[in-house]
Amino acid sequence: MLGNENSGTIISGTFNCKVRNINDPSDEIEITDGRFDINSLTVALTYFP
Repeated sequence: MLGNENSGTIISGTFNCKVRNINDPSDEIEITDGRFDINSLTVALTYFP
């Protein structure tokens, strides 16, 4: 994790998964080398319905 209290902390990670279409369970994709970078301030200050 990188950052300071003014800019937020950057949380990074890697992942793999299989996801299905909610309307068609036979429709599936596989993510094998996923990556994310999230700024903790953005997450804290954003409304997610």
